[in-house]
Amino acid sequence: MNTEKIFQNSWNLMLRYRALWIFGVILALTTVSFGSALWLRDRENLQEQTLVNWEISASDKAWIEENFGLDLPLSYTLKVSDLQISLDDPSLSMTERARLLNIVITMMAVLLTLLIVTLVLRYIAETTLIKMVGDQQKSNEVHSPREGWSLGFSFAAIKLFLIDLVVYTLLLMLTPLLFLPALFPVLIMISARPLAISFGILLMTSLSLLSLAALIIMWIAGLITLQLAHRACCLEELGVLASIWRGLRLMRAQLSGVGLTWLVIVGLELVYPILVVPIGIFLTAVGLAVSGLLALILGALLALVLAKATAWTIAIIVGLVLLVLAVAVPLTLMGGLREVFKSSAWTLTFSEAVRNQSVKSASAPQPALQQLGAA
Repeated sequence: MNTEKIFQNSWNLMLRYRALWIFGVILALTTVSFGSALWLRDRENLQEQTLVNWEISASDKAWIEENFGLDLPLSYTLKVSDLQISLDDPSLSMTERARLLNIVITMMAVLLTLLIVTLVLRYIAETTLIKMVGDQQKSNEVHSPREGWSLGFSFAAIKLFLIDLVVYTLLLMLTPLLFLPALFPVLIMISARPLAISFGILLMTSLSLLSLAALIIMWIAGLITLQLAHRACCLEELGVLASIWRGLRLMRAQLSGVGLTWLVIVGLELVYPILVVPIGIFLTAVGLAVSGLLALILGALLALVLAKATAWTIAIIVGLVLLVLAVAVPLTLMGGLREVFKSSAWTLTFSEAVRNQSVKSASAPQPALQQLGAA
């Protein structure tokens, strides 16, 4: 398998096939990144994070009040935990508790709706990327964004979700089972003899390391199988279990090629944040300069026809929106291009693996036919 050529073609597709960009951006916006998972990993630390924290002098307070009409305190701190309200609070009346409960139910319904919409868009976008790249490689056919939507809005998107559900459920179920052998040395240590305890600890450590290695191998194999199963489902129109089985067989038959693709993509995933941080800092600096200048000009113009507090409030809001757009739009586009590159690389890897397997099967020696009735 020519991995270098695969990534070269993926790069060319990412740059030239611009209809893919739309679905790459959708996939980037609807996929939880590794950084987001790390940010949400510790709920206790999140509770203590500070949202607002300022200290101003008396002269600054007087200037803000004079120009913006805002009476701010000299110091103020707002943490995430300060926003929490408990329904068990004895100071709340029954009416207030009912209102809070209605708000919580409404928010949960909104979040559930957003989750469903996010999942639908995520799997439609992934299906579209796979099929568009597959058609381009098969017949050199280039689809428009509208045609891409019709390709993705199909039963294959539902099957991709079910494939993920089956594979991840199986991986999560097998994960604790791999560490069961590491608990067996506890039976040796029950005797409480120093030699038995030392041997038990050594054996437990060795089995734990073996279990950890098996866990890593299992998850890597599962994730590779998942990518290949997605392509088998979309390009070969197989069912859920048939796609998983097809991906598993291709992974085993072309392990070196698909493993190298996975390794390169993981390396790119690790390098990507290092590249994004300086770009994000640069975009923030430029955005602050441009949006700040525009906000000052807008505030000065609006102050001629509106009250100062209203004029500068509008100018600040517009400046913040421009700053967010100046930073978020380029970074989102970069994330979309990354998703297009990754999806194209896996699709091309799948096609190459299928081609290599077909060639290998065709070149395999056939058993000689037995002659019936030979004397």
